[in-house]
Amino acid sequence: MSADIDPHVPMVGRELERRGASWALLDMRRLARVGVSLSLDARGRVSGSVRTGRQTTQLRDIESVWAPSPFPLALRRGLTPLSKAIIESEWLSTLQNLFFLTADRLWVNPLDAEARIGSKVEQLRIARQVGFDIPATLVTTEASDLPPFAGRYPQGVANKRVGELRGILALPRRVRHRGFFTRRLTLADFTPDVLRRVGYCPTQLQEYATKSTEWRVYVVGKRVFGAEIFSQREKQTATDWRKYPVRTGTDGALELDPTRWRCRALKLPAGFAEKCRQLARRLRLSYTAMDFVRTPEGRLVFLEANFGGVFAWIEDLTRLPISAAMAELLDGGRPNARN
Repeated sequence: MSADIDPHVPMVGRELERRGASWALLDMRRLARVGVSLSLDARGRVSGSVRTGRQTTQLRDIESVWAPSPFPLALRRGLTPLSKAIIESEWLSTLQNLFFLTADRLWVNPLDAEARIGSKVEQLRIARQVGFDIPATLVTTEASDLPPFAGRYPQGVANKRVGELRGILALPRRVRHRGFFTRRLTLADFTPDVLRRVGYCPTQLQEYATKSTEWRVYVVGKRVFGAEIFSQREKQTATDWRKYPVRTGTDGALELDPTRWRCRALKLPAGFAEKCRQLARRLRLSYTAMDFVRTPEGRLVFLEANFGGVFAWIEDLTRLPISAAMAELLDGGRPNARN
């Protein structure tokens, strides 16, 4: 990942350096400074290297890889859409080859686990097996399915993406805050005009879990951290806390407004942290950020586990040592060399 667009890289990098561990950044926004070489001989023996700036690391020397997704890839201007698509595809395939050739090392997270975690219905099914409460969920292209489902829940239903866009994507410089946010709908919203459009794209609805607060729980190896998010204090974040309060920056672009965020560190209930670890293991994730709703009655409802959920702003506001835990995980769980 690129340090200039992802604040997590320098945070974890500093913690690795405090531990006396060496690390390198495969910066996909500076392609002239990076390279991957993979070789397979006729006997099936593998060799190769990864170049990051002036440093070259042999495959055999790689101990762990932190691979948050998506990978930002910066391509030179003037390429045709077809050329750009081919280059992106070839880079993604090469990184997938790199993963499979080093899959015996720690990957945070394994790239082949991403397909399973991208299936939200599968996530929910496993979460229920672990013992979490989950919302009733519908994914459909059949318009006739929607009104009966929505009619069962007078508090409304949540309209969400079925999955997430993955792959090698470079965000335009001025686009700092975008996405498809959760919408709260009622039966009245499913007008004939809306229903006519359903067949063009799968639609996901969930029973809306009425919120008192929201919990974000981070599983980092064996360590678990929790934060309570007071999303109901801002109208903008009431339905989807990821729709962080924003302000207009000095250059006219929207930017996050941290002065209006509200959260605190949590002491997790007995047994709850172990359920989170168990779910992470079932999903084959060494790191994940899980989202829960805490209802006014105190019930906790699992919504989803994220493949590479952000933690920088939570750490800044709560002082939870998530980046230090990530460094410990990548360093093989070894004691801090600088202590």
